[in-house]
Amino acid sequence: MTSKDIKPTDTGDEENIMNDLEFQKLNIIKKNSFKESTSSPNSFENEIKTSLNNNNEFVSCEHFLFGKTPTEIQNKISSLKFNNKYKTTSNLLSIPTKTNSYAKKQRTQSIPATLKSETISTFPNESRKETDLCLDTPFSEQVVQQLKEQNIKYTIFNYKLIIICIAFIAAMGPLAGNIYIPAIPLLEKNLKLSRETMDGSISLFMAVFCVFPLVWGVLCDRFGRKIILLFGLILSILANALLARLGQLCDKNILAQLYCYRVIQGIAASCFISCGCAMIRDLVPVNQRATYMGYFFLGPNIAPVIAPIVAGIILSAGKNGNGNGDVHWRWLFLILVILNCIGLGITIIILPETCRSLVGNGDPIWAIGLKKLNTLTPEETKLFFRTRMKIHLGGILKPISESSKFLELYEKPPTISLRNYIKVLKMKYILLVSVSVGLQFSLYYAFVVTLSHELKDNYGFKNMGMAAGYVVPGSGLIIGTLTSGRISDKFMKKWIKEDKVIYPEKRLIFQLIGIYTSCIGGIMYGWFLQFHVSVVAVFISSFFVGIGLTWATNSSTTYASLIAKAQTGTAVSIMNAIRNAGAAISSGIA
Repeated sequence: MTSKDIKPTDTGDEENIMNDLEFQKLNIIKKNSFKESTSSPNSFENEIKTSLNNNNEFVSCEHFLFGKTPTEIQNKISSLKFNNKYKTTSNLLSIPTKTNSYAKKQRTQSIPATLKSETISTFPNESRKETDLCLDTPFSEQVVQQLKEQNIKYTIFNYKLIIICIAFIAAMGPLAGNIYIPAIPLLEKNLKLSRETMDGSISLFMAVFCVFPLVWGVLCDRFGRKIILLFGLILSILANALLARLGQLCDKNILAQLYCYRVIQGIAASCFISCGCAMIRDLVPVNQRATYMGYFFLGPNIAPVIAPIVAGIILSAGKNGNGNGDVHWRWLFLILVILNCIGLGITIIILPETCRSLVGNGDPIWAIGLKKLNTLTPEETKLFFRTRMKIHLGGILKPISESSKFLELYEKPPTISLRNYIKVLKMKYILLVSVSVGLQFSLYYAFVVTLSHELKDNYGFKNMGMAAGYVVPGSGLIIGTLTSGRISDKFMKKWIKEDKVIYPEKRLIFQLIGIYTSCIGGIMYGWFLQFHVSVVAVFISSFFVGIGLTWATNSSTTYASLIAKAQTGTAVSIMNAIRNAGAAISSGIA
């Protein structure tokens, strides 16, 4: 049956038929999204394929419901396979944005009552809005599944505010690692330790910072994002408070205390980026994910630049005779305590649990069987409000609903096992982009460690001048963060219009641009220092290093979130571990 077979009820409905042809672009079924079921295929699938070939791109779900009895529809729906998982086309039916009388009448007549009720109740709270829940642009199968899963917007909070908050929290990790470095000479003097032992504390922190993201990623995929963030922030507050009182609580075994506290600090700091990237995946649709991933990385990318500036200001105040130098280096860790306390308050008050395998789209109505609120019993009302409180406070150990619809839309949380972890490690594409990002971080940290020394030795900069020298690469990080995601999403939308199939790997084009830009900046930086070129040229090269890093990082992380699905936290933690390892090795060599 084609659209030509639809007959108007009277001549006045001919115009409505033309309008309804536009409506065919709603509730589409992507040609490559349907595969033959393992059960015996029937003529219904062939009819879909034939119509897809005739129409080239799109065909309406409702088009195939005309003239079918409810029994025929349900039998034919069960024979379809969507993205290698059995799905019902009722999930693809949605309340349309167009409301012309003919289209509305045909939809009402053609869909059986059972499917109508499923269509309305499948997505909580979204049925109250006239929103198209289907895709109107073709994608590859992986992206279709992601879009289908992500297109339901959270209904109980503003995800833009949440992204700002998690970007702030994610900055705590790199800030803890880099604010410590300028204070090393002062710590050597006050704690009476050698330079080698102080360098060992840096290497120990970076080693822990490399390994433990692998643990945090698995935990946040299983137990949720918020509870892991809370635990990490509390642990970070404890570690920084102990470092601020180093040598005061106990004056024995100072070196052992320093190493122990730095290990705890590194363990805590390594969880923030993994949880933050996983929350971005939970919140943001695919067609906007690169943009918001860029906003998120503004925090952790700018932290290594801000840290030396803050440390320089605090330490310079102590050297200028305004106070005791011993007190001032302790303030470096007290500032971290204050910032982590702010992050803890933000997490408790603002951030809800977002892990989709546990809370779905964040609507507690799942827990009461998708019933209307005005029909609930007292026990169901208590369950509704108790579930809403759990979503806000976190600590959910199992999905809020065991219904088939919930499990159909959201995969179960992965079990913590070596097998599941190896499954992610065996994704060669994840490893490939992780290694490339690790090399970029190696270049960037080699640049960060050497810049202050080169400005002092070759160009005669003082403490405040060296701190201000990080403003230029910091500007590159900010500009790259704000532009990379927007440009990536813009080009993806353009390519979608031009091509019938767009694969997630096209995101990696922008990673290559970032890699080339960063490498060119690094080569320029080395040459300019070797031949003592003007400091302006050095700053220009540092700008390219910063902007290239953000383009590469943003694109690769967005790509990982597309292909890792329910184990985004694990995939991002692998990427973080490799890039932190690269940063540790390069900073040690430099």
